[in-house]
Amino acid sequence: AVASGLSRAQLAKARAEALRARQVEAGALEWDEVEQRYREVAGKELGAPNTTGAGFVGIRIEDPTKAGPPDPSKDPAVHAAQAARFLKMKAAQDKAVQELEDRKAKERIEADEELALASRLDPALKAWSEEYGKKRNIRSLLAGVHALLWKGANWKPVSIGDLIEDKSVERCYKRISRVVHPDHTKKLVHEERFKAKRIFDALAQAMGDFREGQQVKA
Repeated sequence: AVASGLSRAQLAKARAEALRARQVEAGALEWDEVEQRYREVAGKELGAPNTTGAGFVGIRIEDPTKAGPPDPSKDPAVHAAQAARFLKMKAAQDKAVQELEDRKAKERIEADEELALASRLDPALKAWSEEYGKKRNIRSLLAGVHALLWKGANWKPVSIGDLIEDKSVERCYKRISRVVHPDHTKKLVHEERFKAKRIFDALAQAMGDFREGQQVKA
């Protein structure tokens, strides 16, 4: 016997029960009412990283009805419950796979649309943002942005004369940002979102250059 008064077998059993308790608490083990035993939970092993996702995708689920004749020592209700559980897991897996395929198909379609939009809209966007291969300044961009905006955009055109003062440039930039910022264009159609993103990026870059110039002057 060991010093604690427990035999080696009793001590090993106590340790095993303590480990099982920890695994149950951590969610690594769960009680299976059908098979009347503890069962490991995939992805929940102790020390395993916590991951998210479909879980079923890429996992092979064994069909209990194809594993051979039913065990005669088991209650038929147990076999029926195992088969029902298999069908439920298989349905969940099929759904997860289909959702993954649908998402990939949507991404491919959107990528193709992006290329088509770039081919059609980039000439006008480039003419607005550049002149003879040189980036236009923020005043020029703000004065011409109305020609690119979509119908229903909440924007009143401004002229270069409206932007003489630096404070006017800052105010105008903030107003147009509320129109073309990605957070404010989520409900627009794809073409308008594409155009808004390009406008926003060009304005943000030009505004950054403008502010750097102001710091140099100061």
